[in-house]
Amino acid sequence: MIRRHPLRYERKFALPLEGIEVSACLREHPACFREAHPPRFVNSLYLDSHALDQYRDVLDGVGDREKLRIRWYGDLHGRGSATLERKRRMGEVLLKEELGTGPWALEKDADTAAVQRLLAGSPQMRMATGRLGPVLLVRYRRQYEVSADGRFRATVDTGLSWCPWRHGFPLAPLGPGAPATVLEFKHAPDDEPDFRAMGSPFGSRLTRMSKYACGTSLSLD
Repeated sequence: MIRRHPLRYERKFALPLEGIEVSACLREHPACFREAHPPRFVNSLYLDSHALDQYRDVLDGVGDREKLRIRWYGDLHGRGSATLERKRRMGEVLLKEELGTGPWALEKDADTAAVQRLLAGSPQMRMATGRLGPVLLVRYRRQYEVSADGRFRATVDTGLSWCPWRHGFPLAPLGPGAPATVLEFKHAPDDEPDFRAMGSPFGSRLTRMSKYACGTSLSLD
């Protein structure tokens, strides 16, 4: 069964600041952000067509586009479960869908066939991926923040590392120009006016970015 999250605004920003500095700024934000969940490591394996259609949609700024990824938490090679997620952007609003969950254990020498076998363990995941294959693996440490009134959420991602799928393991640090920290704000559409009115403590240092597009661009250089 597909699980659909409520529509929301979701904005990612690259910042030339360390995570501890970003968290300190959030504490001074008018929304009074505080920790909402213990930090944890996030692993995302992005899927795309052979022609990288989803990647090119991001570069072209296509207003109605989607990304497909497999996500799991904790150890990169630990055994557990993973979720296949589809993120659909419709202008400024985003819809996140969980298409299936299945057992997961990504071995150090995993290849495309191994990923396909893992996806085959869940009928929903197998059907949703179709002809798409693994393109980019991204890993980072995520801190979770929430405003005092619970309407606004923020995540602070540090220690980004990546691996173009064709290059195999191990993960390598992002190259020159990669952000030290990625900050993301999330909130319901009805709260957009209030969020804009509050402004940001980061000023002109905010730069919009996509982890998938950033990592893929670097891997193609």
